Amino acid sequence: MRSINFLIIFLVFFGCKDDQVNPDTTEIKIGEEFELEYKTSGKVIAKATNAALEFTLQSVSDSRCPENANCFWAGNAKVNGKIKSNESDEQLELVFCIGDCSSEGHPEGYTIQDTVDFDLDDKSYMAVLKAVTPFPSLIDTADTKTVLVEILEK
Repeated sequence: MRSINFLIIFLVFFGCKDDQVNPDTTEIKIGEEFELEYKTSGKVIAKATNAALEFTLQSVSDSRCPENANCFWAGNAKVNGKIKSNESDEQLELVFCIGDCSSEGHPEGYTIQDTVDFDLDDKSYMAVLKAVTPFPSLIDTADTKTVLVEILEK
């Protein structure tokens, strides 16, 4: 009887392997668009080299003019993220801005999407912020923002 109890305890502690992926981590391939909610991360796997990058969304600030509103300024959405490599301890801060970003140093003025070039582990990449949703509204004030990002190898 003791050996059966020991076997059951052994199997409970050592026999079960947890294959669950962190629910806050989304795995995608480089070159694929992915959505992240505020304070979540996405693990980006490079196709050719099998290198992994982890992009973490750190903050979203959205001051764009709400739909159906009359504003004297178009506003912008700023996104701060952190990207790190699994091959080293190297990590970088990435800052994006879409909308009227002239006050943020963007010479283009109003931008639909923002691109940031960066190097990690002697490889060159490009991160593209494609959208911040939902767009501000006078009626619905959603607290959760989602960003659409794409990371490409150069």
